Amino acid sequence: SKEELKNVFFVGNQPDIADYLKYMQNSDLSIHLARGDAFPGSTTEAMHAGVPVIISNYTGTKQILNQVNSNLIVNLSQDELAEKITWYFNLPIEEKMELSSKLKEISIYYTEENAIKIYKETFDKLNTNETNNI
Repeated sequence: SKEELKNVFFVGNQPDIADYLKYMQNSDLSIHLARGDAFPGSTTEAMHAGVPVIISNYTGTKQILNQVNSNLIVNLSQDELAEKITWYFNLPIEEKMELSSKLKEISIYYTEENAIKIYKETFDKLNTNETNNI
């Protein structure tokens, strides 16, 4: 119904992070149902803010959510998504707070700085292995 949808927002592309943060600070849940999105920044941003994210099983950040709660990962199914949204909003407040804390804690590692460091280490390792094989 229209009454139920009044608190659902599709924010789309956000050129100004300050405006986006207003949505994040007042959000209970983020939904990102992509197919083949390797490691979307919006999902880690939500986790950093402590906002739980429901994602598709085709989204790369499922590796993070699997460590916290696999119920946040869905197949690309409207029915399953509806079940997961209902599941989340029916959780006791204590469980929602614990989920939020766990997401904040685990997402600390996922930064641009760490991504660059891992990329360089992997590249150097591959480069060294290639040189040793010649």
